[in-house]
Formats: sequence, C-alpha cells, structure tokens
Amino acid sequence: MRQITDVKQVIKGVIRDLASLSAKCQSVKKSVEGNLILEKNSLVDGGYRFRLNKNNKYTYISIKDQKLLKQLATKRYATTVLRQCEDAKKKLNRCLKVLKDFPCDIEALALKSLPKELEKYIDKSVLDDDKQSYARRWQEDTSDVRTNKDRPDVDGTYVSLRGERMRSRIEVIIADRLYSRGIPYHYEPSLEIFGPNQEIKVFYPDFKILNVRTGKVYYWEHFGLMDRLDYVSNVMDKFYYYSLVNIELYDNLIVTFEGFGLKLKTETIDKIIDYYFT
Repeated sequence: MRQITDVKQVIKGVIRDLASLSAKCQSVKKSVEGNLILEKNSLVDGGYRFRLNKNNKYTYISIKDQKLLKQLATKRYATTVLRQCEDAKKKLNRCLKVLKDFPCDIEALALKSLPKELEKYIDKSVLDDDKQSYARRWQEDTSDVRTNKDRPDVDGTYVSLRGERMRSRIEVIIADRLYSRGIPYHYEPSLEIFGPNQEIKVFYPDFKILNVRTGKVYYWEHFGLMDRLDYVSNVMDKFYYYSLVNIELYDNLIVTFEGFGLKLKTETIDKIIDYYFT
C-alpha cells in the first residue's frame, strides 16, 4: 500500500505550499492600510466608484490614483486567496486525520501477525508487480554499499530512519523523505571510475536512487560547504569524473548546495523528490 503513504506525503507537501502562500498573502495585506470597496454608481464613467475604508472612515478614491488602487485591489485579492488557503488547509488536515490510522503497509502488518518462524519461507515478491519486484531486488542488492562499520569517520550525530549514520542533517532529511515515500535508495555507494590516464578513482556519491516508475537511476549529491574554495575545486573535479561515466547534470545527477549563509529548505527537497521520483 505504498500509494497511501505517498498520498499522505503529497497532502503534507500541499499544506506546506499553502502555508508559504498564506505567508505571502499576509505580507501583502500589511503593505497598505485600509480596504477597497467597489460601489455601483450609474452617474460616473464605468458605472462604479472606489471607496477606501480606513478604520471605519470612508473616503472616495480618484480613478487617477492608479498606484493606490492597484495596492488596494491587490490587497483584496491577497485577502481572498488567504481565506481560500486557510479553508483548504483545514480540509487537508482533516484528510490527514482520517489517514492517520490507516494501515499504510498491509504486507508488513500481515507478517507481524504470523509466527516469526514462517517469515524466512515466505516469498514476498509474489505479490509485487514487475516494477515493484525489480525495485525490491534493486534495494536488496547492497554489493556496492558500505555499512556503518565501513564508515568509522562518521559518528552517530546524524542517523536516518533506516539506521544509517550520515554526515549531515540535510542528508538525513533527504534519506528520511525518500524512505517515508517508499523510494529505494542507497547511501554512499562506491563508484569506481577510470580516469583519462586509466587511473582508478573511487567516489562515494551521497545517494543512488531508483525511480520505480521509469527504472531510471539517479545520483544525488548535496554540497554543503560551497563557501570554501578548496571544497568547490573538489566539486568541479567530481563533476568531471562523473561525466566520464555518463552521470550528468540535468540528466541523472541531482545536486543541491549550501554556503554563504544560504540553507537548503525542506520544501525544496520535497519538490525535487516530487519532480524526479513521482
């Protein structure tokens, strides 16, 4: 029932987008005082007049005052959008409450209800479709994946939901977002590349991710220290070697950056996952 998990994540993403839109609307509302009232009047050109309600004091606005009219009309628009956003968020939050206790992984619940002695004899793949079966095999193939023991330089400060020790908070967010949506990934798989002089270089991309729908494999690198020149130099070097094995930007290589005080937002991570893997 992975699609149920996806629905909940999509709803949460929409709620985050609505919250962002609401914040913009609030900012527009504060940009000008008063409210615009449109009043029908057959005695004036156009058949209506504009009035300004400011602290319950009403004044007419000349049609020539285009700047004020534009500000007030935009405020009224933003106020209406804000009201629609709040209504939509309430409805979506009610949906989340309905889905909260819905069994998102029926297969896992079924296994828990059976004697543990049976689990090793059960072929779970018989219930998969072809794409799910391939995704399961892809996830279980860890031949190029290092375990926590293989990364002694990484302490337990940042740990994913799957128990992987990671190097940064952002990596944990990416991993947990992928895991919660049932998207198969490997963390820091080894990648051997022959250089121009036939030398072997070994890289450990942050993530290797499978798009279950298309079968395409992507690599995701998060570069968090772009305000350091030596770090940037290593990044460019990595791009060059990746290109030798057809791992290319704007194709199968996803990159995110931080540095110079700029932080990667969770909303951006969600949008990247939506774009590439749903």
